[in-house]
Amino acid sequence: YSEVLGQGHGCKMSSRHHRRPMNSSTSRLPLLRRISLLFSLATLSFYVGFHSTPPATNDRDLIDLQQLLHRCGSASNSTHLASKSKPPTILTGAARVPKDELMKRFSFGVPLLDRPTGQDALLLFQSSEACPGDKCPDAEMSPPLIANVTDALENCDTLNVQWTHNPTPTTLCQVYIPQDGLPTYHVSRWLRLAAEGPLDRSKNLRHVAVMTNPRGINRHNVPRMQLIRKHWQSLLIFLEHLDDVLDDVRKIIDERLAKLTAISNRHQPIIAMTVNKGQSQLLANFLCAARSKNLDVSRILVFVTDAESEAIVQNLISDDHSSPMVYFDRYNFESVPLGGDNETYGDATFTAMMWVKILSVLYISLLGHDIMFQDVDIVWEDDPLPLFYCDDLVRYDAIFQHDGSTESRYKPYSANTGFYFLRANERTHYLLVSLLYNGDIVKKTTSHQQTINQLLLEHSSMFGLKVKTLDRHEEIGRLFPGGFQYKQDHDAIRRILNGEVKPKLFHMYWTPGFKEKVQFMKQFGMWYLTGECMGDEMSALKSNCCSEKPLVTCFFRDKPSVINCNGSPLFDKNAKPFWVE
Repeated sequence: YSEVLGQGHGCKMSSRHHRRPMNSSTSRLPLLRRISLLFSLATLSFYVGFHSTPPATNDRDLIDLQQLLHRCGSASNSTHLASKSKPPTILTGAARVPKDELMKRFSFGVPLLDRPTGQDALLLFQSSEACPGDKCPDAEMSPPLIANVTDALENCDTLNVQWTHNPTPTTLCQVYIPQDGLPTYHVSRWLRLAAEGPLDRSKNLRHVAVMTNPRGINRHNVPRMQLIRKHWQSLLIFLEHLDDVLDDVRKIIDERLAKLTAISNRHQPIIAMTVNKGQSQLLANFLCAARSKNLDVSRILVFVTDAESEAIVQNLISDDHSSPMVYFDRYNFESVPLGGDNETYGDATFTAMMWVKILSVLYISLLGHDIMFQDVDIVWEDDPLPLFYCDDLVRYDAIFQHDGSTESRYKPYSANTGFYFLRANERTHYLLVSLLYNGDIVKKTTSHQQTINQLLLEHSSMFGLKVKTLDRHEEIGRLFPGGFQYKQDHDAIRRILNGEVKPKLFHMYWTPGFKEKVQFMKQFGMWYLTGECMGDEMSALKSNCCSEKPLVTCFFRDKPSVINCNGSPLFDKNAKPFWVE
């Protein structure tokens, strides 16, 4: 796509971006990146904050299973219990390897957490042949540290990776059970709980859902039948009109791409956005900001949910092909609420927009295009699209902005679903189809972020989906800051303001209300929509509603701002001012 997207974007464009058919065998990666996930010679477990290893068992010191698990507040295992009469050789040796080095060595795609440095990963060897060198590290002693990850894994033909975390205040045990045939890659979780209530160490271990916390609360119950039937109705409407909608979207995209390039339309990247009337000011602001910086928005297809927002976008469209495309799916979107200034995270309007986001990217995927999806609360500093065709990222199927949340329901990827890129292939196609089928869970959780994060983990394990989170600790992740930095990492914000980091964009997520979002954007130099165009009537948007420079207004002294706002009130009680005088 160097001809399509151009050079000079701070990276070397990959020669691999000339697309191959989805089923081509040439898509195989080098040997080291084709490590299969088969349970055999080595099992790798990450212990966040690892300090010691549980006692190893062998023929000399078998202990009763109940005694072994007596002190465990929680336990995890992966298959049926092994026979006591003939203990298997499941652990020949153990060693520690530096976690940071391991994360750099392999493209796991998972971001690092804010934890103290120096943590190690625990490496378990299941046979003497898997051990590095000529001798296995003694499993009965404290595992030694092997600083060189390549040396530690030199004899491992297969590698199993488990991301593990111990929810306070439980004591955690891990059970690795040999099983003939194909192993499982799911974790079966057990907690000491009564039928109802919190952790109770006097109770027996019992099987629980993976997101059950020590209080005994399952944060991921199944949807009720009423919600499932509601989702079925949505699916019926979608399937009934799918061909008509695809014909409409195909014509819009093909007509636009024909004007942009002579290269085949197939796989050409399309940027998807969604908007209702209540969010239209944010969309207009994004487009005004892009216009002020002469950034290309011609590949953007805006999926609107009402005639009012459609008219607003139409007012922004000029006669040439430099403006965004627009489409109103009246079959599926007409029932979506208009929204307004009081729209907040998780309310009925917000949840309804999740269905719009699911369908909009699915339509583009079904037509065979790469997709970059983004929310309307984003302002570009530079065109981010070319970066996804650089050597560093071209190997991945799905690339997400780092959300920053440490909640278990978003782990391990912590992917933000308000900005991501999907490369057109069979794996991403089925990821979106699976998301469509899980719409009832999306309705239950009021957001598709939790569902997508869980599907990323499942599809990565089951189908080999290659996922990458733009880790905010890495150089490339720092190019995509957002609400996490605005709320919790003011040092990162200061590096942006002093020019040390030059981001591609800024995404004002982690802000539940529309009013606060606009206020934060205004004082952070992200607002380009003039005051006379802020009301319901935005018909003049095309001619005189966009400012060439950001319109800065102070609101809160404790939130980041491009000017000193210390004369403004606090947003959070007892917070410190952002500007230090």
